[in-house]
Amino acid sequence: METAEVEPHGNRQALGSFVEKWIAAEPELGIALNFLPPPQRDGDAAWACLVREIAHATFSIREVEVAQVKLNWWYEELLRAGQGEPRHPLTQALAARFDLSVVATASWQSVIAAALQQRERDPAPDFASQIAGFEQLFVPFAQIEATLFESRDALATAQLDALVHALLEVAGVARVLENGHLALPLDLLARHRLRRDQLAVDSPERRRAAAEQLQAIVAGFDQLALNRPALALMHRASLLANRWRAKKAASASDPVAAMVRLSTKLSIATTWSIWRAARR
Repeated sequence: METAEVEPHGNRQALGSFVEKWIAAEPELGIALNFLPPPQRDGDAAWACLVREIAHATFSIREVEVAQVKLNWWYEELLRAGQGEPRHPLTQALAARFDLSVVATASWQSVIAAALQQRERDPAPDFASQIAGFEQLFVPFAQIEATLFESRDALATAQLDALVHALLEVAGVARVLENGHLALPLDLLARHRLRRDQLAVDSPERRRAAAEQLQAIVAGFDQLALNRPALALMHRASLLANRWRAKKAASASDPVAAMVRLSTKLSIATTWSIWRAARR
């Protein structure tokens, strides 16, 4: 639930550094933020960055102990923020806009527990199981978002975040393997006669498997768009941008290399689509 008044709270310059970092990685966020009314902007940006910071600790930090320390620190910080004692620029910006005490302690526990479980996830047997596995992290986040922001579809938000993460894993297929996981489901590897260790290097088999994975992700984006869920503006921008990336990469001669190249790019047509969505 939003507070009645937004107070200047926390270090805006520090908040800005987090926002700039994630806009550099996902330029569609910058477009969406520009269309939000100034009183809303810091809170929406802080929430988007918070989700990304925790997801980064979950999926991208290779050392188990380092990731655990960071996730446990975030858990303590989120509890402190709910008690009116935020220390981090992201939680300070959220506390300036929302009464964070409305978020139950169990909700934050669910987020961090799901993040730690992701570090130990088993290979997914198929695409549907892979997305469902990622949703285990993003559903608790989306439920908190729906509590704070209201009028947002928690299930659709989690589905979108799971699809976007699956897309990121295609681009980082070798890194994901180094971290002990598989970016592609097992049935896809079997169909294309790929061994686990072969995912680290380019090959015709990996190209075909990656293209099929990207096509499944595009289909997931299409189904979400068809349902017209109540998504935040930044999520609508993410849907448009990442659908374009996935579709273009799927048709490339080397889908993985194309996803790496496109991960921070936007086409003019996609930028225009985001602009029109924001205006609506």
